[in-house]
Amino acid sequence: MSGKQKPTPPTRTVEHKNPPQKPPAKPETDSVLRCASIFSRIIPRSFKIKHLALIPVLALLQILVYFVYIQKTERVLKEREDFINTQLDPDSAKRRGDYRVLYKFQKSDTYSQVQEDDVTVITQCSVNNLHYLIDMAGRWQGQISVSVFAPKNDAITGLYAINAIRRCFPSVRELVTFHLVWPDNKFPIYENNPPKGLTSPDCSIVYTALKSIPGQNYAHTSIPYPHNTLRNAARQDLNTKLIFLLDVDTVPSKTAREQFLQFVHKRDVFGEESDIQENTVFVTPAWEVLEEVEAPEDKQDLLNLLEAERIRPFHNETCWHCHKTTRYNDWIEVAIESQLAIAYEVDWEQSWEPYYFSLNSAPLHDERFKQYGYDRISQICELYMAGYRFFVLNNVFTVHQGYKRLEGFHIEKNIENRRNFLLFEDYFQPEMQKKYPEANRTCRQQDAWSSRDGRAKVRSSLEELMKQQQKRTVKK
Repeated sequence: MSGKQKPTPPTRTVEHKNPPQKPPAKPETDSVLRCASIFSRIIPRSFKIKHLALIPVLALLQILVYFVYIQKTERVLKEREDFINTQLDPDSAKRRGDYRVLYKFQKSDTYSQVQEDDVTVITQCSVNNLHYLIDMAGRWQGQISVSVFAPKNDAITGLYAINAIRRCFPSVRELVTFHLVWPDNKFPIYENNPPKGLTSPDCSIVYTALKSIPGQNYAHTSIPYPHNTLRNAARQDLNTKLIFLLDVDTVPSKTAREQFLQFVHKRDVFGEESDIQENTVFVTPAWEVLEEVEAPEDKQDLLNLLEAERIRPFHNETCWHCHKTTRYNDWIEVAIESQLAIAYEVDWEQSWEPYYFSLNSAPLHDERFKQYGYDRISQICELYMAGYRFFVLNNVFTVHQGYKRLEGFHIEKNIENRRNFLLFEDYFQPEMQKKYPEANRTCRQQDAWSSRDGRAKVRSSLEELMKQQQKRTVKK
């Protein structure tokens, strides 16, 4: 038995004369069956056929929810559109080249009281840098005209931020006039709500919110930052003859305005009988302090910080030649006096970009220069070509909060700088020589970069940098 297999019982076969055949399914029936098969995998086992009656109800409920959502979305969009039209009125913005400007979007509370012989700070910023105006207004104690770059949703954030900073900081409300600027193809649009802290009644929360507004590196977008358009817009229709050109993240010495007005009025500096011509700018040495150090209020404070090695010339690490013409060592040796005076006169040098006082009739900035490089250098060049003289003042100065570091310079800045260099050399500089044919001078760079071969090298390096940037973008 162990070697034998157990016999298999015979299989019984039932034969039908006419076995039943399934009727061929119609295409519609096939679809229904497929859907039912899918549905059977989804629904729980406890689901009964009678529950199918709920499907139309659920579908109707879904349609209703979707309808309500659409209605709410349309209402929100309409409310946001009305908000933009009533609060900003973008259609009233004036065209300026490729940009639109809402001039005097918010005037300072003391704007109508300003005298013509006063002096106004001219500055510009993006929305995330508005908080710098608090320190600037506190130091300056005079009129400030600021252009705020506000493309797309930045216009909404900017609107709330401006209202918040005016509400919480009296010096800003009393002294600062705001202009809004956006590209012609980047009109204000309400995409996202502003930071909640901007509407808080607690001004400490407002201040934190202002400093926490996300910064946008326009080098990484298709919206180049137009420094010079913003500066020129801030100079439009001023109610003072005198201006003080500053960047928003710098502050002047504490009594700079008071001292300068006394200096101007006592000497009748810009008068017809003055020994100083109208074509004059008064330079204020620019410094930078460590991040945790409070900006010095006067020259003695500055000298103390210098001795402690906690302050240095502006851009000392990143572009030392951009301010060396001011002659810092000579300025340090000039004795501190009770009244403001001219320390010495300096000659223009290439790449110089000082902060200065002047009449508002000084040449405007060339609005072709955008992003990083040559935006202020080009305007100082035109002052030189137009025969302006440069006098350094003895007591007043400006301070940037924080050291400018080399690691803050990214590949985009190198690209922007080279691109603007070529614009400066190939277009701007020749135009200046045609505009001032009697000047018998030039701002053309006096080094190897300015030669035809040198500019070819710049173009080659620019192309190489752009390739590197493209590779990095692809990797991301």
